[in-house]
Amino acid sequence: MLWLTFLNWILILFLITPAVVNYWRGTWYFLDLFVFPNDEVLSAWVTVAASFGMVFLIMLVEDYIKEFFDERRARKGLYLVLFYPLAFLSVTSWRGLWMLLDLYTTTALTSAIVSHLVGFSIVLAFKTTYSLIAIPGYCISERHIDPPEKILQVKKCFRTNTSARLLNGFLTVFIIGSAVISYWRGTWLIIVAAVQPLNDKLESSSALIILSYSVLSLCYILSTCLSTVNMNPPYSLLSRSLEQVFVYILGFGVVASWAGIWHLMDVYLLPGQCCYFKAVVRRIRVDLSNLSNSLLMND
Repeated sequence: MLWLTFLNWILILFLITPAVVNYWRGTWYFLDLFVFPNDEVLSAWVTVAASFGMVFLIMLVEDYIKEFFDERRARKGLYLVLFYPLAFLSVTSWRGLWMLLDLYTTTALTSAIVSHLVGFSIVLAFKTTYSLIAIPGYCISERHIDPPEKILQVKKCFRTNTSARLLNGFLTVFIIGSAVISYWRGTWLIIVAAVQPLNDKLESSSALIILSYSVLSLCYILSTCLSTVNMNPPYSLLSRSLEQVFVYILGFGVVASWAGIWHLMDVYLLPGQCCYFKAVVRRIRVDLSNLSNSLLMND
């Protein structure tokens, strides 16, 4: 029914999407506080090495994990439990590589444009542009996909043997994964630069949310209409090209919505408290250090 579709879209935009963005924002700032906060370079390299390494190892055994889960009655529950560590590793890997790109290529507009184009070109070459899309765009393009069908999905470019598993995992994690982060970083910086003339974080974030939600709503309506059309392979070059254009526009809308919500939360959700928490963490560290020194001296 039409009203159910509308209600579903409202819940996606105003409840689920802000919740997901705030999880990413909170985890990102948590890592800022506790992973070498006084050394950005070391913090970035440690999080990149640890997170990419862990994700790569998980991808190597993804078939065994899926086989084990699929044989259990609580299949969906087990997948939901697995979501949390994977989500944490995802944020960690994104933060690390994003920071490295900022540190070594600067945050200038030229760097942003190159990052955007290189990221999109790589995923386009590997026919994985769908990997650029997160919520709420994910809910537009894949509304009927069962989560277990997408979680731990590896890009299979080689035959399934031991060496092929290594190559597929490497390709998925280090090439495509890095390309997606590069695209998001470049797009994010371009969008932020575009709204910078507003000179007010509240105005710029509100403008981004209104603009992105308008674009995403149009994409949602278009997707709903197209879902009623029977399209069977083989697809024409024109239909494939239009699909990539649709994903490109959808990707811009998704990144803009995330940037708008993220910055809006910086204004309203515990504004200025990050510095306070850092001071508390530093104080706790000093106290623990003094305690350990006193214990050693007593010994």
